[in-house]
Amino acid sequence: MRGDSGFAAPKFYEMCDTHGVDFLVRLKANSKLGKLAETALVDCPPKYEESKCWI
Repeated sequence: MRGDSGFAAPKFYEMCDTHGVDFLVRLKANSKLGKLAETALVDCPPKYEESKCWI
């Protein structure tokens, strides 16, 4: 299942876990997420800064 940031709520995550559903939720960028992602971004290709999102 996939959704935008409107689905980012504990009840949504719990429902998916309870029913064994894999999920992907795209969250809006913010400074806290950016800090958490710094180590993962080291391996990203140089075009990471583009406005497109590929999954």
